[in-house]
Amino acid sequence: MKTKEIKELKEKLIVSVKKTLTANNKGLINTLEKDLDKSIKAFSVRHTQKT
Repeated sequence: MKTKEIKELKEKLIVSVKKTLTANNKGLINTLEKDLDKSIKAFSVRHTQKT
């Protein structure tokens, strides 16, 4: 393989890895948001029951 071909493959790999990482991060962020929402709701319910 020529150096140019190797560089092109490297660029393609980096692009695909970035897409994968971005997708995974979105998933993690969504999960985090849902967990926080649940925690906030649970806290609100407990807080209102005490008063």
